[in-house]
Amino acid sequence: MLLFMLYAVLNVGPYNLSFNLSQFNFTIENGYDRIRGIDMLSTADTGAPELPVKSLNFIHPNGTSWKGSENDCRWDI
Repeated sequence: MLLFMLYAVLNVGPYNLSFNLSQFNFTIENGYDRIRGIDMLSTADTGAPELPVKSLNFIHPNGTSWKGSENDCRWDI
């Protein structure tokens, strides 16, 4: 099982997120147009700049380290 998990972690390609319009609520609050993602975090400060956020949690095997960038994901053992 551990070997399978290690294989799955090491062979993750680029992570892509896709969204449907139905996942967002469009409202007007205090004169501001507000877009909220249904399953995304957002600030409570209406009118302040914000981007929809999606939290991702990663678990990597002991003895490995993260080496990557926005466009490249890899683990060094």
